[in-house]
Amino acid sequence: MQSAEYRVQIAECRMQGDHGRWFSRLKVSLPVAFTAAMLSACGANRTADNAQCTSMAENIDASTSAATLVGEYVLTMVATTGAQQSSSESGELALMEHSEENRYFMAPDGSTEPGVTVPLYGTTTVVLDGVGAVKLGDLDSNDPMKPGVAVLEHRQGSSVPDIVLRLGSFANDRDITRFDGGFTALRVKWVRSSNFGGTWESGVTGVEASGYFCAVSR
Repeated sequence: MQSAEYRVQIAECRMQGDHGRWFSRLKVSLPVAFTAAMLSACGANRTADNAQCTSMAENIDASTSAATLVGEYVLTMVATTGAQQSSSESGELALMEHSEENRYFMAPDGSTEPGVTVPLYGTTTVVLDGVGAVKLGDLDSNDPMKPGVAVLEHRQGSSVPDIVLRLGSFANDRDITRFDGGFTALRVKWVRSSNFGGTWESGVTGVEASGYFCAVSR
């Protein structure tokens, strides 16, 4: 469990290309000294998050399933390219199971998209601007038809799955058919114990920022 102090610090700090196509802030009146201390803590926490979130070797295989990622996490995104290179942002990430009828993409003819499922959806409070990523709609939408986070899994037979977290309620709106446009996608590369992580890319007409991420179970 996070301490109340850590949650306040997160609140104060605030934390489709091929990938995308298939893939409150508490306001209080504070003394100047306390505000300065909080800002200092924010900087320290971001540095610590960056140090703790490192790019790790890929270890997913054919037995890996997105369904096992249900839970609550602290999500840290680190930028290695783009306008905010070397910056990081952390926030909360919550993933939950989709109902059976919402786990599949429906084509205009009523058929399902072969090999692609959406087993999970959820929300996040991470601030994308801080790492130079594009925000497409609300990240805190828990509407299963246009969630802030959609977890897509692409699997062909017994092959290793491609698991992607697509961010933004607009990008994930089932009532809108998008053929191109902005995207922020997190591709899962490793799962260890109750944590997972990988790489991310974001942009409008192409990749404009990228990096790696970690999701640590709470």
